Amino acid sequence: MLSRSVLVTGSNRGLGLELVKQISASSTPPEIIIAACRDREKATSLQAVAAKHQNMHIVEIDVSDEASYKTFFEDVEKIVSPKGLSLLINNAGVAPKSTRINMVKWKQMMDTFSVNTVAPLMLTKTLRALLTMAASQTQGNDLSVRRAAVINMSSILGSIADNDQGSIKCCHQIFEC
Repeated sequence: MLSRSVLVTGSNRGLGLELVKQISASSTPPEIIIAACRDREKATSLQAVAAKHQNMHIVEIDVSDEASYKTFFEDVEKIVSPKGLSLLINNAGVAPKSTRINMVKWKQMMDTFSVNTVAPLMLTKTLRALLTMAASQTQGNDLSVRRAAVINMSSILGSIADNDQGSIKCCHQIFEC
């Protein structure tokens, strides 16, 4: 792994949990792995992975709760200082309960937009000082995960072209109701 420290949001299940498993099992894992989830007590699979790796820390955050960002920053800062955060993987996300156009609700879509679009931006903004700290530890101006990087992930449900699970297909197709 090229990064000294990695933080993965949405680590309690799915892609986030698998990312944490793969990163921690790497032949050259980062010095620090931070697995972020909403509720540490409910994240039993994540706890099992962390129990096997002394370099892994579980930190709680609900990305939809902006009030929790300050505490989250402080928790992460304690773990990564003085070298900063090398890699932030914004993986946490939600899908609306229904993707059928006649079933979807305004609040569901706003919550989905908030968690999947606004939260990664605001979380990156919150952690920017730690990312800058990591970047300043390495010579040069090149873009690299050796310095600091942010990766924003999405699932197939977020794709306009490749999503065949939702009701609104590509522009040339008719809405399914």
